Amino acid sequence: MLRILFSINFKEFITPKLISWIYLLSLLGIGVLFILGLAYFPVPWLLILAIPLYLFVIALLRVSCEFVIVVFNIEANTRKDD
Repeated sequence: MLRILFSINFKEFITPKLISWIYLLSLLGIGVLFILGLAYFPVPWLLILAIPLYLFVIALLRVSCEFVIVVFNIEANTRKDD
């Protein structure tokens, strides 16, 4: 991993290797933010609103990560070998 990080030719990318960790840490961070928000504002109707919003944010995060992977796969499939 460090070899890719300090490589100056950019023939290998580090993002596809890290995207699952980025997704996992983002899920945990979003979950903590929603729990803290519900703890700070303990209103029953907010819980009803927070669950669909939480699921929407997770879906948006997942789609964003999948888009990044698709872009890297397109690059890998269209790369001209030197």
